[in-house]
Amino acid sequence: MKKAFLRTILLSLLLLTSNGSFADFKKINRGSNSWGSFAYVMAFVARDYVPGHAFVVWVKLPRNSTPKKLESYAYGLYPDNSKKAVLGTVPGKIVLENLGSLRSLNNGLVVAVTKQMYEYSLMNTQAMRSGNVPYHLTKESCVDFVKLVASSIGLSTSPTSGFKSLPQAFISKLKDMNN
Repeated sequence: MKKAFLRTILLSLLLLTSNGSFADFKKINRGSNSWGSFAYVMAFVARDYVPGHAFVVWVKLPRNSTPKKLESYAYGLYPDNSKKAVLGTVPGKIVLENLGSLRSLNNGLVVAVTKQMYEYSLMNTQAMRSGNVPYHLTKESCVDFVKLVASSIGLSTSPTSGFKSLPQAFISKLKDMNN
């Protein structure tokens, strides 16, 4: 992957965020050699408040265009009723992230993927949105959703149970485990 084009993709993600810092983002290539007219990138990210939140961003960008023409989606898992989520398993939903979520990113793994990886993971995520997904703060949380998507494109992942897998820690471990 050409460095200039990778910079364009990162600038595209940067346009989605306001903090402007990608210092804690790792970039890896799992498919740019298969790209045609479009580049396909996924970002596994976390925001930095306690306990935090992890989610996935999909970016599709015409290779001969400016970052303004990008197509992007960001999804995360949330409990339907956050007050009851601390008491056990509750219904959850895969939710389209709002712009505020993107502005508070501070840690992530950006992966150049094939069109097939991109479409498969996005299609499965969008299908999951039509129903309830179990949510449990320490067993079936936003981190588990990120792990599921990361695994679907062949990334190595770590266990997600307990408080050792809070969003920031999980994303850092994901970065360490993948090159």
